[in-house]
Amino acid sequence: MSNTEQLVRVEQRGPVAWLVIDSPANRNALGGPVLAGLVFGLKGALASPDVRVIVLTATGNVFSSGADLRDTTDLAVIEQAYRDLFGGILDADKPVVARINGHCFGGAIGLAAVCDLSVTDDKAIFSFSEVRLGRTATLASVVSLPRLRPGDAAELLLRGTRIDGSRAAALGLVNKSVPGDQLDAEIDDIVTDLLAGGPMALANTKQLIRQVPLITQDEAWDLAFQITRETAGSAEAIEGTAAFREKRAPIWPALAPRDRAR
Repeated sequence: MSNTEQLVRVEQRGPVAWLVIDSPANRNALGGPVLAGLVFGLKGALASPDVRVIVLTATGNVFSSGADLRDTTDLAVIEQAYRDLFGGILDADKPVVARINGHCFGGAIGLAAVCDLSVTDDKAIFSFSEVRLGRTATLASVVSLPRLRPGDAAELLLRGTRIDGSRAAALGLVNKSVPGDQLDAEIDDIVTDLLAGGPMALANTKQLIRQVPLITQDEAWDLAFQITRETAGSAEAIEGTAAFREKRAPIWPALAPRDRAR
């Protein structure tokens, strides 16, 4: 087993792949080996026809302390790993859920923010602490700033303010906060809902959520009509409609590469 595999465990739980950061020695910091492990695990989960949903979490009571200041990995390698990880989650045709089990700092906030759905322990502490180290929250900003109002972004990134999970949810950095003892139940509910959706429908919905705010209304109409034309007669749509009429749970066909959102 490689060091990368030891620091990020991939656990297959039925149709759900769990990527678990397990680097307690440095409070699950996002150094080169951890980032490489996350990228490797994400690519494997996306390539597997047996995986429908991906959950990202960590061991202990710290989700991640952010950048590993002692890491000696070349900066260019770190930058590419962030691009591959964040971009991979954004472009993934499968939902990615963040289970934020504890404190979340710096770049780790970006990891939480880039996931499709995210739930945190309401007592977890969030902080863009980079400015207090003479650094800038660059990589996390790319995916975190679209979730924040400019005033809230200034408060968090300029002051390095610490907020709890409840406040992070109220500001929109994450979707929801719950008491720590309810975190697993909330994740189970989310995963259950996601598994009830058709794989192709979920992939196309992710595409719309990401692209529609960035394109003109005419382009959005074109995209919507294109998806409708390409999926209306699909095996998935036929099965979903039949299951609804017959009042049963659908048996979804596997998501083939040609069916994935473009």
